[in-house]
Amino acid sequence: MFRRFQILVADRNPNVRRFLTRELVAAGFDVRAFENACELLEGLAGQPPPDLVVLDPDLPDTDGPSLFVDLQQQAPKVPVVIHTFLSDWSDTSPHMTRAAAFVEKGANSVEKLIREVRRLCGAADRSAPGEITHRGN
Repeated sequence: MFRRFQILVADRNPNVRRFLTRELVAAGFDVRAFENACELLEGLAGQPPPDLVVLDPDLPDTDGPSLFVDLQQQAPKVPVVIHTFLSDWSDTSPHMTRAAAFVEKGANSVEKLIREVRRLCGAADRSAPGEITHRGN
């Protein structure tokens, strides 16, 4: 029995959340989206833990570094992909620089984001072109 990778997406912009959710679901992932840090941390507490978090650290109820520390404490083995505008990426704190990947938001960034998500979930190497592979339970 196979299961789909569980991805959490956190972004303050509802249009970005809907877009990323739609694109990641189309790529074969299960996605839960959150508009703020409190919701994300509550979602992260669920069992089983997600496979990956896509995070824009510019959430309304926290600052990026403290949220990243909370994520690392709550789920240290869950990779985090920072997805933000380069102009917003001014924080070089050691916590934020330990992100698994950085994908700059832009016109064609969703393709790169999906590639990074697949790579980090380990799906890309086991998939034939156009095929979605899932990790077994």
